[in-house]
Amino acid sequence: METEFVSIFQNLAYPVAVSVILFLIGGYFGKKILAQMHEREVANAKLRDQYIDYLQKANTDLTSAVRENATAFNNFSKTLEEFKEVLKSF
Repeated sequence: METEFVSIFQNLAYPVAVSVILFLIGGYFGKKILAQMHEREVANAKLRDQYIDYLQKANTDLTSAVRENATAFNNFSKTLEEFKEVLKSF
């Protein structure tokens, strides 16, 4: 890679060579940044999918807990009605 830079300076005028080198360096860093952005995007998509799965499971668990509590409340309400009838009979 160094020989490429040296040959650029030998074959071109100094300002043109510096411009070419700067463009090459900018292109290299641009590719590197794009690769890092792609890696982050893939990692974020994976994390988002895990979070969605967690929320769906939590929603299912919460729904079943609410259903159980509603059933228990209805049973308790029936028991209180029966207890009320027993107290009236005394």
